[in-house]
Amino acid sequence: MLNKYINKLVAVIAAVTMLAMQAMPASAQSSGNGLSISPTKAEYSIEKGKAETVSIQIKNLTKGRVIAKAFVNDFEADSDTGNPKLIIDRSSEVSSSSIATFILGLEDVPLGPEESKEVLLTIQVPQNAISGAYFGAIRFTSVPDTGNGTKPDSQVSLNASVATILLVEVPGNITQKIQVQNVFVYKANGKASSIFTSVPKQVGVDVKNTGNGFAKPFGKVLVKNMSGSTVDTYEINDTVPRGNVLPNTTRSFKNDIKGIKMPGRYTVEANV
Repeated sequence: MLNKYINKLVAVIAAVTMLAMQAMPASAQSSGNGLSISPTKAEYSIEKGKAETVSIQIKNLTKGRVIAKAFVNDFEADSDTGNPKLIIDRSSEVSSSSIATFILGLEDVPLGPEESKEVLLTIQVPQNAISGAYFGAIRFTSVPDTGNGTKPDSQVSLNASVATILLVEVPGNITQKIQVQNVFVYKANGKASSIFTSVPKQVGVDVKNTGNGFAKPFGKVLVKNMSGSTVDTYEINDTVPRGNVLPNTTRSFKNDIKGIKMPGRYTVEANV
């Protein structure tokens, strides 16, 4: 039997500092419906009353003239991967963590055949902003440029979009706090269990961000056999840069499990 061992804890992560500006390499691009965009993610720390300039490269991949219609969208994070799920329903309530009111200078962009343009936007943080994490997506979708002055259809599809994810932390009274909620062990079919008739496939550590800033959890996961010897160990969230957990959300960090070669009782310990 493979038992799950978990220390339920609330840890103040002193090693997580204020976010400095981090962006994916300029070569990192997302494409859709004839458009590409770079970078796909950028992170900023901006003080109250201050501003930063965002540079976004957008390219028309087609041989026709298009208009890249511009939007600011809120998003939710997928609990398994952390990937953003854009909210494009205009009737939805704007999140208190939305960057929508921070963005200045966002306009539709006309693009000629295979043309690239740099889009410069301003993130302006109000003087009275509440310290903490803000996030959103700058999204562009391609519509044909009719050239006759007719406005293109404003009803657009999420599948036809490209976006840059913006993460903005406003310094001040920031609480960095996380909670390990669960440790699960998964079969090859993706189902969690504690009893296995074949070697387990993955370990998943569910981490909740209970603070008001972005959390980049780190730590070790240990797999031990019945004699207490460690048969496998790895770092969670071991990427560059580390993945974020948004405030008041839970994210599962999954990794393949190794070292289990004999039948018996094993335990999994997560120290985050």
